[in-house]
Amino acid sequence: MKAWMGSMVIATAAMMGVGCASQGGAKAGDAPARNCFSADRVSGFAPVDGSTVRLRVGVKDEYEMTLLGFCPDVDWTQRIALRSMSGSSMICMSDAMGWEILVLDRHGIGPDRCRVRSIRKLEPQAPAAK
Repeated sequence: MKAWMGSMVIATAAMMGVGCASQGGAKAGDAPARNCFSADRVSGFAPVDGSTVRLRVGVKDEYEMTLLGFCPDVDWTQRIALRSMSGSSMICMSDAMGWEILVLDRHGIGPDRCRVRSIRKLEPQAPAAK
């Protein structure tokens, strides 16, 4: 597994806290809970390849973001940012297309913007046997 990279920047259009709020009079148990996490809980990232990035959320959760296509330089950059196009600070698996990754190490040319196609939570790995 690749080492977790350094700097992570969270950029949202506005911190409105809407994203995954429940709607109206919905009762618990009416629908399955949406799998969401707050963007400010992302503590690191590790590129898998040119179109996949893993996020560390909190101390133990990992999510995998599949990008809409190849994202130049995402597999070697030291810094990325997550940007919401809806203004929400909540990242939900069902709303993946509302997010993009910005590759920040572009040496004065400005960031590459890479749209997210899907997000999935990764299962925790069992500890290695000694």
